[in-house]
Amino acid sequence: MFEELEVKEHSFKELQVLRNYYDSKLNFNQNEVKQLLEVTGEYGTYYGYRLGLDDTATIPKMLNIAEERINYWYQKAEDIIRINRQTIKAARIMARSYEQILYHLKEAYKHLW
Repeated sequence: MFEELEVKEHSFKELQVLRNYYDSKLNFNQNEVKQLLEVTGEYGTYYGYRLGLDDTATIPKMLNIAEERINYWYQKAEDIIRINRQTIKAARIMARSYEQILYHLKEAYKHLW
């Protein structure tokens, strides 16, 4: 039952990416590490913080950043020549994290704007 939850719950995948980062298994540059820590809630769980913005960020601004980050991380995941398998998997998980944020922001936008 725990394994099923682990497969379904994205947060566990993010924890694995963090573990791989701290074990020096990922080919992330300094900016990518910053994004990893942000998106996983190291600096707070407010979506603005998870996108590297402050608490005055508007929903349209956050939507734009989330879309940019999704594209960035999926492109990184395609770079199979220069990065290792763990980094490819981590990049896909990062993209998925931003997709979840984008989904919630779109829902908020529908209800608030």
